[in-house]
Amino acid sequence: MSEIIEKIKANEISVLIRPMHINDVNTIFTVQKETFPADDLFECYEAFENKFLVYPQGCFCVELILDGEIVDQENIHTYEPSSDLELNKKKLLGHFFSHPWAKGEFPPLNNAKAISDGVGKIIDKSTGELTSDVNPENIMLYLNEIAVRPMGRGFNLARLLTNRVLHHLSKQSPSFDHIGLVSVQGSHVVWSSIGFDIDHNIPQKKRDYLSKNYGEKSCYMKLDYSKKVKTLKNNQLYLCPNLRTNNVNSGLYHYGKLFKEVKRVSKL
Repeated sequence: MSEIIEKIKANEISVLIRPMHINDVNTIFTVQKETFPADDLFECYEAFENKFLVYPQGCFCVELILDGEIVDQENIHTYEPSSDLELNKKKLLGHFFSHPWAKGEFPPLNNAKAISDGVGKIIDKSTGELTSDVNPENIMLYLNEIAVRPMGRGFNLARLLTNRVLHHLSKQSPSFDHIGLVSVQGSHVVWSSIGFDIDHNIPQKKRDYLSKNYGEKSCYMKLDYSKKVKTLKNNQLYLCPNLRTNNVNSGLYHYGKLFKEVKRVSKL
């Protein structure tokens, strides 16, 4: 692991943004304390597994490409990470869970059944589309969890991961006009830089709920999806001028030594 850390410190890395796989869940569960050290944010394995299973098309990972590793970008959607936990811990830099949810509501933490029941009322699992009795205007895409591990911070990965995923989801069905998330641990600065705004109009009861369940620094943030998609379609995706490769249709990014000039922005 030490050689991986030294490689990252040298700013000579390549990363791959790809769909999440069930093999990733155990890795994410194992390293969760690195990204969310507070005990009240701890979630069991079943909670992570269910966040993936209820809406896998909304879940992605960013991983380190090791020296000599060859990535088949043409078949990235069938990519299967190793089942070797120790190897995966060396490679996984960040992850992204998202799923549909009722606007203005917040899923409870560490409650696999609540997530399954809630998404089950919105999405028809057989088709992946909204159920017939759901009003699309009442549904948002909820960013359940986005995290970058300490060893991957300083490379703008939170912004890269979020923008790349939103670009992908904007071309999929169902579509959403609203994106919401609960910012924790003071991460609202990061999300503001991506385009999210704090919702100051939520009722006091919900503010109290957030403070009690997500921590005192938590807040609800939202983003106009149609406005974001317009920005994405204008290819204003990545605010990282020193990327060697920056292809909107590719999940592979190469970081050279010049990247040390880019300000650290991801402190989730």
